[in-house]
Amino acid sequence: MNGFWGNLLILTLSDPRAGARAVAGINVAREVLWGALTVIVALSVIGARIMNYMTPISQEQALGLQFVSSPIIFALVLWGLLVLTVFSMHYIGRAFGGQGHFDTSLKLVIWLQAILLLAQVVQILFGTVSLVAAGLLGLGFSLYSAWLFVNFVTVAHHFTHRGAVLLGVIISLFGVIFGFSLLIALIAVLLGLEMPNG
Repeated sequence: MNGFWGNLLILTLSDPRAGARAVAGINVAREVLWGALTVIVALSVIGARIMNYMTPISQEQALGLQFVSSPIIFALVLWGLLVLTVFSMHYIGRAFGGQGHFDTSLKLVIWLQAILLLAQVVQILFGTVSLVAAGLLGLGFSLYSAWLFVNFVTVAHHFTHRGAVLLGVIISLFGVIFGFSLLIALIAVLLGLEMPNG
């Protein structure tokens, strides 16, 4: 099984669309997918906390979430962000004539986050040698993850026109940012957190 995931990772990094099609073809119940998303979030938060101890700028500061100091709250924020991404990928893609299924979007967002988690591990290893190298590596991973996302959307909805995909991704991004802002405000109000000024 480890060989399967390793081969899938190599395929995705070398040919994002082929990797996305392989992920979309995995037959998994939706309940299992939601559980996998939760596990990925928990592991990502652990990785973020390790990076916080290694770098002068924490993960929360990098995301403008200085007021989110609790790992549990940060996990809720990240989980909510990924859920928003799933819904945006699916419904906005469908609005642009896409033919994808919700579970496909869920699978691909989970897989993308899993790749980012592995990238985070590599970044941590580089950070033990050079924080500058780790920072540059993190920037490179971020840019490449955007390229992966575009290809994942293309495969999820069977798009053929790159212009439609790019427009859909841009609108999805605005949708995620808007929903993310509402989510942060809601969590801050419910938990009595102090929002940052400016």
